[in-house]
Amino acid sequence: MTAPFPPNPKATPKRKPVEEQLRKSELRTYALLDNSPNQIFLKDRELRYLYVNLEFERALRFDREHVRGKKVVVIPVLDVDRAKEFYGRLGWRLDADFHFDNGFRVVQFTPPGSGCSVQFGTNITSAEPGSAQGLYLVVSDIGAARDYDVSTNRSRRFDLRQ
Repeated sequence: MTAPFPPNPKATPKRKPVEEQLRKSELRTYALLDNSPNQIFLKDRELRYLYVNLEFERALRFDREHVRGKKVVVIPVLDVDRAKEFYGRLGWRLDADFHFDNGFRVVQFTPPGSGCSVQFGTNITSAEPGSAQGLYLVVSDIGAARDYDVSTNRSRRFDLRQ
């Protein structure tokens, strides 16, 4: 008589040593990446950070646990420096601006209090500049967002009680 279900793969005696070898291999890989002088990061298909090495962590000035799982939206732009100036004037935090010899450049900004960042640059997407659709900036205080003056980086509101 055969069992109605396939055998439990966790009960397979050969599986445990293989899982242990895989875990040790991953630890060795991460140790190599952490000691690299280059900035290295891994993302999943949804563009969430899975891993950043120590050099990337230093460049971002953030603890890697803060970065892990953070979602990144890549926006195709025509002029990287103009886009960088625009997001900077909005008061967003500049997380990264990396230039590479092969022409690759990545700039990353995070809105205040957000769990999501935007990236743009050169050679990071094949999408045409201006082709991003369906992106929305959600704010908790529409009045404060409306009254924010990007030219001075300050709110246009004033306190009448003063």
